[in-house]
Amino acid sequence: LTYKDPFQVPMGKRAQADRARKSFSRDGEFSDHMVLLRAFRGWQCAPDQKDFCWRNFLSHSTLKMIHDMKFQLAGMLCHAGLLSSNSPADPSSNIYSTNDRLVSAILTAGLYPRVAKVTCMRRKPMIKTEKHKRCSFHPASIAADKNEFPTQFAIYNNMTKLATGNTIFDATFVTPFSLLFFGGQVALEKVKGEKDKVVTIDNWIQFNAPETTAQQVLELRHQLDNVLWQLYQESHQFASSGASP
Repeated sequence: LTYKDPFQVPMGKRAQADRARKSFSRDGEFSDHMVLLRAFRGWQCAPDQKDFCWRNFLSHSTLKMIHDMKFQLAGMLCHAGLLSSNSPADPSSNIYSTNDRLVSAILTAGLYPRVAKVTCMRRKPMIKTEKHKRCSFHPASIAADKNEFPTQFAIYNNMTKLATGNTIFDATFVTPFSLLFFGGQVALEKVKGEKDKVVTIDNWIQFNAPETTAQQVLELRHQLDNVLWQLYQESHQFASSGASP
């Protein structure tokens, strides 16, 4: 995601390029990152990769670079003991790769705290982030021409400045549970005169919930953090020992 966008927009072909990008999306899905993933997978499987890029307005050199970075990352994870193979194509490394909800949750963990919230829906959605009171989706984003979304929250990687203001270039809408379990610091607040509790994430994202549910969420988050911390410690010890997976 830190590398440049593989989709290209030749001069005078904006509409065709946008249609090509959106052809990789699914009905009811709101994720620019999943669009990029499907385009990359399509390129990998194409008999003629350069022709695939030409037809879908993609950069072959950019996709090749992403492919090489993917192998480097797999090697690092294997060295850390988190994967059993240094090949990203190994089946053991892809058990959950087709689980889009899990992939979205992992994106949340990787991109947090870049979170946008849909605050109002009229003719155009009103979007805000922790630092920006008002922004919009970039015209190239899958979410740009929508006014109804599956959730109130989206994570993003890039924000750009246009003449119209701050725009989110790439977004994936995620569930509240993705933010609660893979986001920032979670805490409980009591609302005076109310039975429900307010579950907050880093003091700006808020969810109302019955006290029992709120306590369960906090306990599950605590347990998940412990599991991830233990996994990190074990992988660190594994890498330090120089053992082979």
